[in-house]
Amino acid sequence: MLISKNCVAWCLILIAGTRIALGQEVAGKKWCAAAVYQAEDSLDAKPDKNEDSQQCLAGLTNWIPGEFTVQVHAAEKSAEFQRISFPSPKPSGIPECDLVSCEWYPARGADGEVLHARAVVVVHESGRAMAVGKLISSELARRGCHAFLVELPGYGYRKFDTAASNAPSFVAGFQQGVADVRRARDAITALPQVDVGRIVLQGTSLGGFVASLTGALDQGFDRTVLLLSGGNLYGVLTQGAEDAKKTLERIRASGITDEELKVELNKIEPLRLAHRLNPESTWLYSATLDEVVPPENSMQLAKAAGLTDDHHRKILANHYSGIIYLPGILSHIVELTK
Repeated sequence: MLISKNCVAWCLILIAGTRIALGQEVAGKKWCAAAVYQAEDSLDAKPDKNEDSQQCLAGLTNWIPGEFTVQVHAAEKSAEFQRISFPSPKPSGIPECDLVSCEWYPARGADGEVLHARAVVVVHESGRAMAVGKLISSELARRGCHAFLVELPGYGYRKFDTAASNAPSFVAGFQQGVADVRRARDAITALPQVDVGRIVLQGTSLGGFVASLTGALDQGFDRTVLLLSGGNLYGVLTQGAEDAKKTLERIRASGITDEELKVELNKIEPLRLAHRLNPESTWLYSATLDEVVPPENSMQLAKAAGLTDDHHRKILANHYSGIIYLPGILSHIVELTK
């Protein structure tokens, strides 16, 4: 039910408290809706008996669930994916951040028609190009699953001026990202092409940390697959190499002290909520030679989540060479949707 690019520009929707016309440019991007659906949040975060865990949980779920609008946008020419968008449940006040953008890689039949199929919500790595997230999404679609790549705050269509006085901090953006990924589950189930029988959550590296917290909020996702993730975020950022080091440099550029850093990162520490992950429906793939997320950090997460050896799968690789195992991991993810 696609319409022309000259879509009805006077049709308005209310998104995160800001009125945005379909067809107008937002943050320099053209937003043109081909279809609009109504969705409703299903977040059901049960209180945690542990006081520290409850404090962390409260900081991630301090938004009000409700009804919201999901837009499917007209496909860009020659694009492999379509874009869907919906309002962030935890707005920052920055328009670019507060409209969540997802790349939808649809499962198609031999005739090219979009199938009614199971779906995976994908959370990308820290690389600005989101290359691994895009690859995973594309391959999942090729294997018969709809894949929805959620762009975290500051990435893709959600880029913003980091030098602005009201720019969200790393931790605030992370918390918003967790809320956005949780809402993505309900956004995609509003699409008639999605078989809601089983929704899988998958995150890689940075996305794995986001996904581990999102999966621990409630039982919204049926399966959770974490790649190259772990616990003790402060330890990862201060001791890890490459991507971890670059992320730490960006955070410290704000002038934050080491003690302040510890306090802030504790707000998004996966180990505080890992026991809420279902060990029967959570899988962690970690690399034994990982220099970005060291093996001991992956072990900490696996232990806190109560994962057995079958659910904590170790691959002989570093943080980057582990890509060679991706075909097998993708097959596993597809099986988990069935």
